Amino acid sequence: SCGTAVAAQRDFESQSLAHELSAQLGEYGLHFAHVTSDVGLLLRAGAPIDGVRIIDYGDGLQHWESPLLTACVDERFAVAESLIRFGAAVDAPNAVRYPNGSGFAHTALHMVIARRDRVGAERLIAAGADIDRRTSLGSTPLYYAANNDDVQMVALLLRGGARPDIPDFKGLLPADSAGPKTRPLLTR
Repeated sequence: SCGTAVAAQRDFESQSLAHELSAQLGEYGLHFAHVTSDVGLLLRAGAPIDGVRIIDYGDGLQHWESPLLTACVDERFAVAESLIRFGAAVDAPNAVRYPNGSGFAHTALHMVIARRDRVGAERLIAAGADIDRRTSLGSTPLYYAANNDDVQMVALLLRGGARPDIPDFKGLLPADSAGPKTRPLLTR
């Protein structure tokens, strides 16, 4: 669960004053590995491979992210691939919390698709990401691609076996939120 991953990350960051200070400065642990050698070093130091922490993007939201999602969002693809090779859970829990307290849980695949990152999506799918995994709101990755009216992303997911008949928890299908370019792909 996300709570367990947050606790593991906090435990790691509080192991020493140096770890804790680096964490308070905002750049410590696998979330901020810049090269693949950093991944191995931090894992040997006890960093949790799926530890979740808040990442500040300056948008007023709380982004609770796994190191894999942070690497994907920051386009550090070699680091993301290294994390996967070392056993990072491709479908590890992540979450966004809004200022009003509401929010939702998701996977890295949901977010790279929402960001229209085809390279990230292809890599996560190749690594075994669940293409029909639902967010805590019931949305699948296909819902995000359709909502963006991203023909190439919808086609990528459909080729990978994504099911267009999975509704979100309000009963809406990906085709219901699709734009004019992607709707025909989803209603065949």
